[in-house]
Amino acid sequence: VTEALGGPADVVLDLVGAEPTLALASAVVAPGGLVMLNGEAGGRLPFGFDGPPVESWLTTAAWGSATDLREVVRLAARGRVHWNVETMPLAEAAAAHARRQKRKRPNVLNGTTRKMSSPLGDVFVTINEDDLGQPFEVFVTLGKAGGSAMADAEAMGRLISLALRSGIPLTSIHKQLRGISSDRAVGLGPNKVMSVPDAIGIALDDWWRDRVQGVQQDAFTTSEFRAPGAPAADEPPAVKAPAFVNLKGGQPEQSEAMGRYDGGETFMGTCPDCGSQLEYAEGCVKCHVCGFSECG
Repeated sequence: VTEALGGPADVVLDLVGAEPTLALASAVVAPGGLVMLNGEAGGRLPFGFDGPPVESWLTTAAWGSATDLREVVRLAARGRVHWNVETMPLAEAAAAHARRQKRKRPNVLNGTTRKMSSPLGDVFVTINEDDLGQPFEVFVTLGKAGGSAMADAEAMGRLISLALRSGIPLTSIHKQLRGISSDRAVGLGPNKVMSVPDAIGIALDDWWRDRVQGVQQDAFTTSEFRAPGAPAADEPPAVKAPAFVNLKGGQPEQSEAMGRYDGGETFMGTCPDCGSQLEYAEGCVKCHVCGFSECG
């Protein structure tokens, strides 16, 4: 086996689990390598300084089928399986471990409350900071108390707070919330708010803007963090060229599409009657499929 591989194996998968296969796995795994035992034949592997190789790992996995395992191996071979590894000096190990532990809440925290618009009405997002000026917890309150929507808002605030206190970066939380859509939306273009979670994501964006303003260029105006449809700070605003059509016997006439918002700017959610797309047109939110209109 080692001749065929050109040396010891970094990972050995034992799908049998008998003593001969375990002995073979121990013989071919590299120092510091991994032996994954999936088979349940009941074999035993002696352990000592003479084997397995130094600093090698032996673990078991009792879930999934052989077909599932083959699919995972194929995904790994195609580069579709990734591990997020953060490397840091050994001297910072204690600090890194502390960041992954839930921090205790001090008795006093300072914060700010932002009033955001959402399809369910006004949302009040309070972001409290620790003594280092980092976000520590978030409270979310809808303008109208009670009901399942208020319970959902409180749950989102609690989960965001737990993530922040456990060391999850604010930017990662923002990515998860921004762009979540519901059956309604408010605003147009880059200012559109598609749901309560989207409004919370915008509030986190605004909080971050306030912290980096004047210190560094706003991180959320980059292509990675900017709102859907909004240009980056270093990008000129996109200008759509007017469309023209040629009419028989006449001069080119400006197309009917000139001046219209595109679908991303006019999308206002889904119709409550037929489920089709709502659009803002002629000063009102309308459905062009069934005729629903908020203006009556």
